[in-house]
This record gives sequence, structure tokens and C-alpha cells, in this order.
Amino acid sequence: MIAAKSGNNKRKVLGVSVPKRSKSHLPDVHLPDVHLPKVPLPKGKGMKGNVRKAAGAVSGAADQADQLGQRISKVASSVKTVSETADEAAKKS
Repeated sequence: MIAAKSGNNKRKVLGVSVPKRSKSHLPDVHLPDVHLPKVPLPKGKGMKGNVRKAAGAVSGAADQADQLGQRISKVASSVKTVSETADEAAKKS
């Protein structure tokens, strides 16, 4: 019986009655259909040229990453050598 009574009451927020939600205040908007443009695929050697350009770019990026990795490895090995030398010097003293 309590649940039935509470369902009929108006909704309150901080003790203030709040009206039921209604969508009548929203404007009725119809958006036009949007179609993507049709882009033809390149014919003949055009596709191969694009693939070769992309492959070349990926290969160049891989070379740069490899060179960076080699530089980091050289620095890391130098730091390791200095650390080992300092450790041996500390053992002797």
C-alpha cells in the first residue's frame, strides 16, 4: 500500500516538486541524410605506386627506429661500463 501511494506523488528534489519530463520543449529537428563521396580506386600502376610509397615510408621509419635503438644501446652499455668500473673501484677502497 505504501508503494502504491509513493508512485502517485509528484517527484521532489530537495523538497521542491518537479514536473514530469516532457519532450514538447525540444525542437523537432530532422537532419538530412549524409552520403560519403565515392572515391574510385586507382587503376593500373597507380595502386602499386601508392603501396610502394607507403612501404617506403614504413621502411624509412623502421630504419630511424633501429638507429635510435642502436644509439640507446650504446649509451646503455657505456653507463653499464661506468657503473661496473665504479663498483670495482668501491670494492678496492
